[in-house]
Amino acid sequence: MTTFRQSAASMANAPGAAPAGRTTDKHEAGDRRKAARRGTGAGQTGALRTHASCNHTSYAQHGQIRNGLKCASRGCVGHSHASCGQADRNHAACGRAGHRYAPAGRKAGGPEAGGSATAGRKAAGRGAGRSPTAWRGTGRRAAAALMAAAIAAAALLASGCAALGGQLDVVGKESVAAFGNVLDAAPGNVSRDEAIGGWALAAPDGSARFAWSENYSNSPSCDIMLALDAQPFIDAGLDTDLLPAGNLPSGSLPDGGISFDGSSILVGAKLGDEAPKYDGEPTPLDAFGQIAALHGGAIGFHAAMDHFNVDLGGGNMFEWAKDMAANTQTGENQDKDIVFVLDPEPFIMAGADPGAIEGWAFSKVQVGMGANAAEVDKLLKPFDLGG
Repeated sequence: MTTFRQSAASMANAPGAAPAGRTTDKHEAGDRRKAARRGTGAGQTGALRTHASCNHTSYAQHGQIRNGLKCASRGCVGHSHASCGQADRNHAACGRAGHRYAPAGRKAGGPEAGGSATAGRKAAGRGAGRSPTAWRGTGRRAAAALMAAAIAAAALLASGCAALGGQLDVVGKESVAAFGNVLDAAPGNVSRDEAIGGWALAAPDGSARFAWSENYSNSPSCDIMLALDAQPFIDAGLDTDLLPAGNLPSGSLPDGGISFDGSSILVGAKLGDEAPKYDGEPTPLDAFGQIAALHGGAIGFHAAMDHFNVDLGGGNMFEWAKDMAANTQTGENQDKDIVFVLDPEPFIMAGADPGAIEGWAFSKVQVGMGANAAEVDKLLKPFDLGG
């Protein structure tokens, strides 16, 4: 097998090469070294040249093979390379397989990569477009840039969370004030609800009520609840045994889901186990305000209807008007001061015809805003309190 030194010896004896032992003028040698570094093809006399893309003497005739060495067009298949992308022992600027290589300006391996370790390092710097020092500087700059981006992202996230928290605070405060207006408009429909340990707001016709606890630690199964006259649902084909939570003993509270207690359909949700503190005896509005204060995520805003709502889970809600006089979104008269809202799917699955439930409207309702807007089926029972 032809070795690197054997190949070099063969080239030294090639026609036109300087005879062995010849003393070369130092200026001529310097010129050859400079030409070799520039890759001009004048590194040695005769057929021996330094190719523009190599740090090794080879042949100016691309593709010519002699003594096991080959100089390929714009890329080499020899021992040492400064700017090629081929697999070999020493590379200064490629990232491919080899004995040693210097990707992105690292040290090229040994004298074979350009005649000396120093030349190899220089070739590495030239091959990658950066010196090792410059590369280290670039790494530091990249790390600093990444750190700055991370700090900016964290600041943006914090400001976004703060803005979201502010929006929730506004919704919570305004929802409580609007609910107070509803209670004031129908004082005769507000009563103590001992079952839930709080208060209830009944619909004008008595067919439905919304109840809320004043002490979550004393209401083990639910803290907010809808109680609805079951007869219209049964008349429309409902089999109460098929409701998600089934049948409950009379007077029982629902433990989430939808159930039947013998006369009413109950939809309940548990908020927490806190014991809120009050200044004196809590009023109905004081107790309701604890929902916003402790569990603000349960309160939302339905922009299309200009309503606040309490979410009881599963698409079931109780809604009330932001302004009982007019829809602030459209300017139209507000004739739906309170609305009982149900997801129709559980009732359909239990045999009810949603379009045949007396006193309830089976309708498409827009939810979400902008690109997230969608229409969903709902069962609605709205009331105008005359506000």
